[in-house]
Amino acid sequence: MRGGSIFLKDELSVLYSTAFIYGLGTSAWLTLQIKPQTVAGALLPFAAITTASVGSVAVADNYRPLRRGLAHSIAAGLYIGFGQGVWVVGYEHSRQSRLGEERWGPETVSTLLWAGATAGGFAGALIGGARGSTPGRASYVASTTLWGGLITGFTGALFEPDDRRRGEVAYLAAGIGYNLGLVTGVLTAAYASPSVARVRFVDLGGIGGALASAGGYALIAGDDADPRAGLGIAALGAAVGLGVSWWLTSDMPEDRRKTPEKAERRAGTVRALVTPVEGGILAGLAGDL
Repeated sequence: MRGGSIFLKDELSVLYSTAFIYGLGTSAWLTLQIKPQTVAGALLPFAAITTASVGSVAVADNYRPLRRGLAHSIAAGLYIGFGQGVWVVGYEHSRQSRLGEERWGPETVSTLLWAGATAGGFAGALIGGARGSTPGRASYVASTTLWGGLITGFTGALFEPDDRRRGEVAYLAAGIGYNLGLVTGVLTAAYASPSVARVRFVDLGGIGGALASAGGYALIAGDDADPRAGLGIAALGAAVGLGVSWWLTSDMPEDRRKTPEKAERRAGTVRALVTPVEGGILAGLAGDL
């Protein structure tokens, strides 16, 4: 913590790592757009943009420290926005493959992914700055968004028997669940206010549930295993794992916003005043209540 700023060290590391990844992604996007003809021209964006991205965090940390929770909000928004681009690209590629159309090129794909990440980062900064947040709340929103997309995507693949349309349906279902998870997380984050540690434990529970259920099905079914059934069982296992781990971690400390303490009232003081005047004295009381 620096001075009066409520900016924790773990948040600073999150923001630095996110800035580094964003700088690399922006450099890759720019390289795909301009198509440099030399090695030096290809490496220059990575050196300049990545350094500038990380350097901007250093400037903010030294001169305009961020409030607690804002760094996690920016990082979560960036990754959520990137995920929006992923499901859109996946859906469109699946649709184009089914119809025999030409797929989007690297320039278009990279632009969508970069634009989604950039818009998400700005949205996270605006929401975190305007409404206030905590590291746990930001992590919680990112988690509900990701799991909403994964579970509904796997479920969509389960219920689509047509192999040619399965990817298209799965990505569309994932996009719907992704955004439902985002809205749910935003609306319930203030009520739940879990710590970052609790969110990570719940995520591990979801991963463990998905792997255990899908792995168990594969061992039991053997050569007769159906990929659709495997995805559906993985979705069910993830949902159960998330629910059980959320219940098991219910006694972990919450991560709520710190409200400024009310100024303590000063104790009332009263003193007597005696002033001599012509023909007598003037007496009275003075003080603070």
